[in-house]
Amino acid sequence: MLERVTCQDIILSDDDSTDSLVCLDESPVSLPEEDDDLILMVQCQSRMLKYSIPQDKPFAEILEKLAQECGVEASQVMLLAKEQPVQPEDTPQSLALSSADILDCIIRKYAGPSSKAANNITLRFQCANKRSTESIEVALDEPLQKGAKMFAEKLGLPFSKLVYKFDGEKVQLRSTPEELGIEDGDCVDVSIRS
Repeated sequence: MLERVTCQDIILSDDDSTDSLVCLDESPVSLPEEDDDLILMVQCQSRMLKYSIPQDKPFAEILEKLAQECGVEASQVMLLAKEQPVQPEDTPQSLALSSADILDCIIRKYAGPSSKAANNITLRFQCANKRSTESIEVALDEPLQKGAKMFAEKLGLPFSKLVYKFDGEKVQLRSTPEELGIEDGDCVDVSIRS
C-alpha cells in the first residue's frame, strides 16, 4: 500500500525557464490486495452466474448456493474448474484460479456423494424388457441388493419380479460387488420374471 504523499514544487534547474509541479494525491492509493474477493463466472445449464469469493475461502458455500439456485441437493452439484472436479474444501487459491476462468456446473440427475467415496463404484443396470439402462453408484463392500432396489424403484417395477445376472450368471443380491468380482463400469443384466 502506498503511503500518503504531499504536493511538492520541484525546480528542474535555476537557469531553466519552466518550473514543474508534481502533485500526488494525498489520499492513500489502494492497490489490489491478494485477499480481495475473486469474481468467478459459473456456467450452469444455460445460464451464466456470477459469484464473489475470497481467494482463501472453500467452495462449499458456492456449491450450496448453486444447489439452491438450481433447486437440487448440494450432493447433485458438480463444479468443474479447468476440466477438473472442484471439491468443497478447495479454494480459488489452491486451484490457481483467476477472474478469467469460467467454471462449469453440472447437475447430476440423481444425488450421490459430492466426492465419490474410494470404495464406491458405478454400475450399469440394463433391462432388456424395458430397453432401459441406469447408472447407479454402489459400495464395493455392501450387498448388491441396495443398488438393485434403487434400479427397480427408478423403473417403477416390483423388486421381487426382477432377476439380476452378471456375466451370464444369476447374482446373489446378498453378495457384495467385491465378492462377485464386479468392477467400476460393469453391466448387470436385469430381466423381468413372468
